[in-house]
Amino acid sequence: MSIELKELWKNEALNFTPWLAKSGIIEEIIDELNIFNNPLKLYKTEHKIGNYRIDMTYQTLDKKNSLIVENQFGLTDSKHLGQNIIYSSLTNIPNILWIADNISTEHKKIDEILKINIILCSVKIHKVSDGYKLVFSIVNKNKDFIFTLDNSLNRI
Repeated sequence: MSIELKELWKNEALNFTPWLAKSGIIEEIIDELNIFNNPLKLYKTEHKIGNYRIDMTYQTLDKKNSLIVENQFGLTDSKHLGQNIIYSSLTNIPNILWIADNISTEHKKIDEILKINIILCSVKIHKVSDGYKLVFSIVNKNKDFIFTLDNSLNRI
């Protein structure tokens, strides 16, 4: 049985983002995607850019590449898409990992239209006998894949 992110984390900014930042999951997903030459490290969380707050920013060790991570409870929506575009333009960071419970059909090809690289990632949480299993499904123009972390809620 699948449950939504907000059933385990009541607040996206106060609960889910800090857990995700500490867990090391983002680094594992990006390593699996193999889009950067150097490993990524967390740079900032919930930091202001203009009138907005970016959930997370990661940088490669050589600081030549960066990644914005945008978390969203529920189905991807136009509000968060707009935020991603603004974040990218204000920071000059073209790479965005957009994590949500579900990805809308309209957003699956958005990176082909824009000049930014939006990586879409849905998260399914399954209750299992000894905890939870998170299943991250990456939607990528080159290949789609599923990244599963058993008992990942117990990782931190």
